[in-house]
Amino acid sequence: MDSYTSSLEQTLLLGSAHFLTLLAAVTTAANNFIEVRNERERRFQEQGRGEAYVDELRNTPLQRMKEVLHILPSQFDLLVTNLETDDDHPLRKLRSASTAQQLAIFLYFVVGGARYRTIGELFGCGPALISRSIHRVLQTLCSLYKKSVNLPGPEVPAAIRNNPKFYPFFKGCVGAIDGSLIPIHVQGVSRDELASEVNG
Repeated sequence: MDSYTSSLEQTLLLGSAHFLTLLAAVTTAANNFIEVRNERERRFQEQGRGEAYVDELRNTPLQRMKEVLHILPSQFDLLVTNLETDDDHPLRKLRSASTAQQLAIFLYFVVGGARYRTIGELFGCGPALISRSIHRVLQTLCSLYKKSVNLPGPEVPAAIRNNPKFYPFFKGCVGAIDGSLIPIHVQGVSRDELASEVNG
C-alpha cells in the first residue's frame, strides 16, 4: 500500500506540475495577446493622424494625391464642399474624422481596394470608423448622382439628327457606345491640369 500511495502522490505531483506549466503558458499567451491588441488599438486611436495624412496629400505636389487617391487636390476640395452642402444627405464631420478624412478613406478603399487594416494604419482609425466613412460618403454620393447626372431623354440629339452621316444609322440611339469619346466638363479644374493628366 505504501508503494501505491507514493506512486499516486508522484503521479499527482507530476500532473500538477504539468498543469501549472500549461497554465503559465496560457497566461503568458493571453498577456501577449492583450498587449498586441492594446498596441493595435493605441495605433488606431492616434488622434489627428488621418487629418495629418490628408493635409500632407493636399500640400504636396499634385501628382502625390493623384497617385494615392486618383483625384487632384482642387477636385478633392470641390467634392468635399459638394458632399458637405448636399440637401438630402449632407456629409457631416464625425467626432473622430472630418469630412475630408472620410472622403479620403472612401477614395483609398474604392481606388486601391485596400484592406481595412491597411487603411486603419494609414489613417489612424479603427474598422468601425472606416466602415462608417465608406457608407456615409457612398450615401451622399448617391444623393449627388441623382441631382448631378442628367441622362439623355428619348429624343435623338440634334448633333445626330442634323448630320446625314449619323442620322439614318443612329436613329433612336440614346445609349453610349463602347469606345466612344463623350465630351465631359470637370468643374474646379483648369484645362492645363487636365492636359498634364492626359499627356503625363
